[in-house]
Amino acid sequence: ILEIAPQGKVVGKDDIVLRMDPTSHEDAKTEQEDNIARLKAEFKKQQQESAKNLNQAKEDVVSCGLLVELEQARLVELKKGPSAADAINARINIENNQNLLAAAEEELKALEELAAAGFFSKEELRQKQLSVKEQRLAVVNADIAQRKLFLPDAIKIAEQELVARDAVKKRDAAKENVALLERNSQREQEDFVRRMNAEQKYLKDLIENIEKTIYRAPAAGVVVYKK
Repeated sequence: ILEIAPQGKVVGKDDIVLRMDPTSHEDAKTEQEDNIARLKAEFKKQQQESAKNLNQAKEDVVSCGLLVELEQARLVELKKGPSAADAINARINIENNQNLLAAAEEELKALEELAAAGFFSKEELRQKQLSVKEQRLAVVNADIAQRKLFLPDAIKIAEQELVARDAVKKRDAAKENVALLERNSQREQEDFVRRMNAEQKYLKDLIENIEKTIYRAPAAGVVVYKK
C-alpha cells in the first residue's frame, strides 16, 4: 500500500482513499506490449515470405503453362507431318544428288573410253567407278529420307505425347502448390487474428489491474474502517 486515507478523513466523490503499488502490473503490461509487438513483427515477416513464395509459385504456373503449350504444339506438328519447307528441302536434296550422279556417270563414261584407248589408268577408273556407286547410294538415301518424311514416326509421336503429359502434370502440380500456399496463408492470418484477440484481451486485463490499484470514494463522506 502506497497511500491510504486515515479513518475519519472527510473525502469527496472520486477522491483517492487507497493507492496500491502497480509496479508488478505495469511490468506485466510492458512485457505484454513487447510480446504483442514481437508477434506482429514475426507475422509481418512470415507474410512477406509467404507472399514471396506465392508469387514464385504463380510464376511457375505461368511458365509451366507456356511449356505445356509448346510441347502440345510440337505434338500437333509431329502428327501433321513435314512442313512445306521440309518437303521442298527433301525434293531439292534428291534433285541435287541426281544431278551429281548424272554428271559423275557422264564423266565415268568418258573416262572408260579413255581407259579403253589406254589414255587413263585402270586404278583411277576404279576409283571413279566407286565414286559413282557412292553417289548412286546418296540418291537412294535421299529418296528414302523423302519417303520417311511423309510417314508418321510412331515412336517420336509417343515420346512427344509423354513429354506433353509430363508438362501437363508439372503445370497441375504447380497450380496445386499455389492453392496450398493460399490456404496456408489464409490459415496463418486466421490464427494470427485469434492469437492477437487473446493477447489483446490479456493486455486489457493487465490495464484493468493497474486501474484497480487505485480505489476512489464512491461518494462524499467520512472514511470509516470496517471492523
